[in-house]
Amino acid sequence: MAIEKETHKRAEMTINPSDKDRLIHALPKEAENITLPEKFTFPFNYQPHALCVLAAEELQAYLAQKEEWQEELSLEGNNERVGKMFGVMIVRDSHGQLGYLAAFSGAIAGKNQWPGFVPTLYDRWDPNSFFKIGEQELNAINEEVVQRENDPAFRVAIQEMEALRISGTAQIEAFRQEVKDRKAERRAKRAEAESTLSEEAYSKLLHEASLESQADRKWLKGAIKQEQKRMKIGEEKVEAMRAPILALKEARREKSNAIQQQIFDQYTFLNARGEKKEVREIFGEELPPAGAGDCAGPRLLQYAFAQNLSPIAMAEFWYGPSRRPSSESI
Repeated sequence: MAIEKETHKRAEMTINPSDKDRLIHALPKEAENITLPEKFTFPFNYQPHALCVLAAEELQAYLAQKEEWQEELSLEGNNERVGKMFGVMIVRDSHGQLGYLAAFSGAIAGKNQWPGFVPTLYDRWDPNSFFKIGEQELNAINEEVVQRENDPAFRVAIQEMEALRISGTAQIEAFRQEVKDRKAERRAKRAEAESTLSEEAYSKLLHEASLESQADRKWLKGAIKQEQKRMKIGEEKVEAMRAPILALKEARREKSNAIQQQIFDQYTFLNARGEKKEVREIFGEELPPAGAGDCAGPRLLQYAFAQNLSPIAMAEFWYGPSRRPSSESI
């Protein structure tokens, strides 16, 4: 749900370096006179509650001053990849005090955990995590695949194979045309001989024509087989050099899938009753999409439930160049 871009300055969200683990931010003073919602936000269709708008505006003011993030969030950029989804959640703690949580989707500046924002369920960007280690292994496989595919010998083998295929195909077509031409000549001779030769001579001509036709078919079969054999030599040479590349790609695919499944295993969600459920259990027979659990909304809910906070309202917004040029929302 979009939140309109503010046009006036407000006090920015502050993060005290000495208290960077404090993730419940105080609401602006304007929040004191705002009535709380009767129900928590239905995340798929809603109008942002006034408290969420205040919290989002404060978060946006904070983002505007994060210089090290501007390349990734720049409002002046025109790259479709620039921008990020953020979310805010109004919560009440065990003492009845209201505040708000902030979250972002995925990662910013190569990290998925930053002071002032609720943590992710699994920090895949930790250099010692299985994800980063696996990523390095996948990168090594990618490098070897690229190296083998760009090997001059492999490139030459492919060119030779294509040349043999082109010349062989053309030669086979020429052989077929030659046999077709001789067949046409025999047909013309038979037509002429039928009215000029005796029955015995004509019968002899037909017999000879039949033998020639059989010889032509045999010759064509052998000639085609010979050309195909030449083409096969080129194909087998390329296949022998391509086999380890295909094996590397298959190993890469299997490893990537294994890492993705291992990532899913790290995501166990809580509900309001404190019950746990793994992400694959939530999606049932469907394969969870990549990044499931890394969006702002799930992070906010997970942190609130884990910290025994009562969610009051939530809103998510896109910060960055609008995906729709005519829209003024972020």
